[in-house]
Amino acid sequence: SEFRYYLPIKNKDIIASRIAVGVANPTGGSTALPYEKYFFSGGSYSNRGWLPRRLSPSADTLYKFEQPGEMQIEANLEYRFKISGFSGKKRKKSGKTFLAFN
Repeated sequence: SEFRYYLPIKNKDIIASRIAVGVANPTGGSTALPYEKYFFSGGSYSNRGWLPRRLSPSADTLYKFEQPGEMQIEANLEYRFKISGFSGKKRKKSGKTFLAFN
């Protein structure tokens, strides 16, 4: 599930927030999810400071491979403002994916 909220403030500035939470549970006697049902974090539409699909609870180093998880929690808070005709942003993001059902 995802929740987004935009709060307009003075001079066309905006405070934008986003929270995304998800849990996937293997069913039908299976112990693992199909690959396309796993959650991934990192990249341009998630946490921009990480390579796409590489953020995980143990992501202290640069991973060469994707880091899937069965649970995802992401939060984002941005202050969006105009700078002489250009748009600027200050961001605070956090998020993780977890293997929850092992």
